[in-house]
Amino acid sequence: MQNFVFNLAKIRAIFEWLQPFVPIYSRKSFLLLLIKNDETMKPYIPIACGNYDELEALSVTGRDVEVKFFLDGSIVEETGKIVDIFPRDKAEYLRLHSGTEIRLDDVLSVNGKLFSSSCSTEK
Repeated sequence: MQNFVFNLAKIRAIFEWLQPFVPIYSRKSFLLLLIKNDETMKPYIPIACGNYDELEALSVTGRDVEVKFFLDGSIVEETGKIVDIFPRDKAEYLRLHSGTEIRLDDVLSVNGKLFSSSCSTEK
């Protein structure tokens, strides 16, 4: 959370610095671009190994799962089949049948089971 606050402060400072030089519509576009890039550049924190194994097992069964995850600062719930677990840009994602892609470190729970943050904290 501390990292997120720092990033917003950085974005706000850049935005204020741009005000005298750039028209308002361009500033808004630039701000949205900064926020999107900043969000995609957050460091990936691997999920607990047991949780990863469970996701793989659920993807093999082909049954619907209920996934709660963070999306743009909100908690979202989606139900569907896990069709793929894959790496991209130094992070890992799962893809639901609907096409929704969820970064694994944004997952809060699957089928009501809370997820741990990393393998190193698992006993």
